[in-house]
Amino acid sequence: MKSGDSPCTGEPIAKYATVQASRRLNRFAFELRRAAKSGDADAIHDLRVSIRRLSQCLRVFGQFFPARDSRKIRRRLRLTMDMAAELRNRDITLTLLNEAGAGADTPLCRKIAEDRKEAEREFAESIRRWGRREFSAKWRRRLRL
Repeated sequence: MKSGDSPCTGEPIAKYATVQASRRLNRFAFELRRAAKSGDADAIHDLRVSIRRLSQCLRVFGQFFPARDSRKIRRRLRLTMDMAAELRNRDITLTLLNEAGAGADTPLCRKIAEDRKEAEREFAESIRRWGRREFSAKWRRRLRL
């Protein structure tokens, strides 16, 4: 293995970084569309995982991407992660309340479910704006993928 090669594949690390970022961006775009369609707990969880992985990739391999664009993308991912966290927190709360024996018809569960629906509406609107902006193609250009 030559200096500067990826430890796993022997390819130059810059190429490895762009391939990994491209794969993670593809996965993020897929999970974003999936979350927009269903909005269920599993889709939100998978979206959050894809955001963490893409963010980490951009951070770890940051030297291979334009710094300003990478920071902007990571900031946008963080905002989306925060919105998804609002949904995920309510999903977990409802699950824990259910496991504790609180029925879905209790005032607390109804209130949390209503709050989740409102957060889901806001999240869905945010995701729709992403689609109109063709973010994936723009991010590919900015990251030079």
